[in-house]
Amino acid sequence: MQRINTRLDETEYMKILWNRIFTLLYQFAINECYCIILGAYGCGVFRNNPYVVASVFKDLLENEFKNVFAEIIFAI
Repeated sequence: MQRINTRLDETEYMKILWNRIFTLLYQFAINECYCIILGAYGCGVFRNNPYVVASVFKDLLENEFKNVFAEIIFAI
């Protein structure tokens, strides 16, 4: 059985990660969840780089979701 290469290039990976985290935060926002607790999103079994994940969260929380949430806790 031949294995299919499922590796993404960095640009594609970042776009998917950004969209997934954006969707997560958007769902919290539209459901008026102003105090949120977040985990190490995808850094366990999926082995996402925690520094990359943190940078995406930082970017979104400082830009698209600036001043949306009253309290954000990263339970890591």
